[in-house]
Amino acid sequence: MKIITKILEEMNSLKNRTKKFVEKISKGILVTIGKKNFRNISRYIEINEKTKSKNYKEEKSENIIEMNVKGIKEIYKDDNKNILAFDASFIKKSGKKTEGLGKFWDGKNSKANKGLEISLLAMVDTVYNTAYAISSVQTDNELKEGESRMDLYLKHLEKSKEYFKDIKHIAFDGFHSKKGFVDGVINLEKHVICKLRCDANLNYIYEGERTNKKGAPKKYIGKVELSNHKFDYVLTLIDGEKLFTAIVYSPSLKRKIKIVLLLTKKNKQHLFYSTDTELSALDIFDFYSARFQIEFLFKDSKGFTGLEECQSTNKKILDTHFNMSFFVLNMAKIEDRIIKGENNSEPFSILNYQRTASNTQMLNLFIHKFDIDMTSKKMSDAYHDMLRIGLVAS
Repeated sequence: MKIITKILEEMNSLKNRTKKFVEKISKGILVTIGKKNFRNISRYIEINEKTKSKNYKEEKSENIIEMNVKGIKEIYKDDNKNILAFDASFIKKSGKKTEGLGKFWDGKNSKANKGLEISLLAMVDTVYNTAYAISSVQTDNELKEGESRMDLYLKHLEKSKEYFKDIKHIAFDGFHSKKGFVDGVINLEKHVICKLRCDANLNYIYEGERTNKKGAPKKYIGKVELSNHKFDYVLTLIDGEKLFTAIVYSPSLKRKIKIVLLLTKKNKQHLFYSTDTELSALDIFDFYSARFQIEFLFKDSKGFTGLEECQSTNKKILDTHFNMSFFVLNMAKIEDRIIKGENNSEPFSILNYQRTASNTQMLNLFIHKFDIDMTSKKMSDAYHDMLRIGLVAS
């Protein structure tokens, strides 16, 4: 990929052998058919599995994160329509000697299972409605005394706070709506966008004049009841769903928040909020909706770039593997967007991108081995037709 070559040229901290390895292994992850483990990848590129294992152990995840950031900035626009998104995902893994193995929540099966967990920070372009991975960290299975998983997630965010400082909003799913975690994000100079239960304890804020009565001044004027709410109407969406908003006080978070109520045509209710009370209700709704793009990063990396297919038990190697899996997916998405141009609305397909890369590898190998003359138009047309074998129509 040209984008990887360009980024590696800017990575002055990397040795030339490391740059060559990154290029080869990125290509290997894309063109390998079947599992993306050390042995299978070595069958498609000129790197044996021991060399790959050694390089993964030596590679610093910080370098991969820096390459991710450089890649994202190739298509990044500072237009206040970008957010950060954060989530964790279960990784299938067995073996008694696997470092970090423990019981983690498996959303696919709706229960805690034995395996690994990684957390992921991503940048979401809400205009193009797509996400790009920044950094991935494996969750420790053993917690220190007084420590929670939320503390580990905050450490991940703290470690990545230098990236995209201009983005002030970060979206989470409802699981992260806890005071300690929200306070921690605020301390990192970010605002939270999240979801609340519809039965969340919320109070209307008293905005009347203060009286001269003794005692603490009046702060609240009753509990929020969604069945009989007093929110301001915002607008009706194209599909008939309605948005309402209000600034209220959350006793559990111990702060004022701006809430957005989505009322569906079937009268189902969904409640979103932001700690940024100046943010528009429509932006809160749109930004939270865009958060779901991080789920596609997990889905595509598990399905196409081998996120769950590393057979090593070493935590350092696993860490490199997880970040490389997201890096290759990132670079494919970024290069595809650059090639198609800013105004092209055709969605990205990692399936098509990977099949094209694999077809290119095999065709070029045949041409080289059989010394085929490709100068005629007939051969050129046939070549481009064969590149499209197995592609799925948009």
